[in-house]
Parts: sequence; structure tokens; C-alpha cells
Amino acid sequence: MINITKLYPDICKYNSCLKRAVYKFINTKQKDTLVEILTKTKATIGYSCEHHVEEVNKLLKEIYEDNVDKQDRKTMIESLMKVGLYKKLLDSLKDEKINALYELIGWAAPVFEKPKLTEEAEA
Repeated sequence: MINITKLYPDICKYNSCLKRAVYKFINTKQKDTLVEILTKTKATIGYSCEHHVEEVNKLLKEIYEDNVDKQDRKTMIESLMKVGLYKKLLDSLKDEKINALYELIGWAAPVFEKPKLTEEAEA
């Protein structure tokens, strides 16, 4: 017995282009899902025709890349300094490393803060 499956062509994701895609975009920086680990494949995040490769690439970068705001980075560095990491070291790290460190140990920062005394506690 032969199984027949209808193929659906991938189309360009740029505005209303709708031409047949010849390029596939894969996010290689994302965290692997269980399915991707088991099948050793990465999730496809977009397609483009030969005319819109750069445009679709730019669009997907805006959506999927982790761009840390300067204020967020400053806040994360301040928290990481409270747990004992040096500012010089933190300043030398890229945004993704700061973000990863903050996710790992940033939760502990409040433990290292000096307690704030209220007027009632002083009285």
C-alpha cells in the first residue's frame, strides 16, 4: 500500500508577497523543546522567496532575538552585584549571558539587601 500526502508549498512571509519560498529560517539560539531534542530538528520560524530574504531575516530577528533594553541590563547587573559578582566582570559579558545569569541567580538578590527599617521598628 502506498500512502499519498498532499504537499503544501511554503510561501514568502514578507507582507503580501505570497510567492513560493526558496529559503527557510531556523532559530538556532532558542532553547530546545523536548520534541526538537528527540528528533534532532529545529523549529522553522519563517520562509521567504528569493526577493525578500533580507527583509524576512530582519523581521524575524526583531521578533526572535533577545535584545535586552539598557535599563533592564542595568537592573539585572545591580541585582547580580548584590549576590557578589563584580561589576567589571558583568560589564564585559554580552546581554544573553547577563540574562542567563540573572535567570539562574537573580532571584537571590533580595536576600543580600540590607533590611529597611520602618519608623515603627525603630520606635
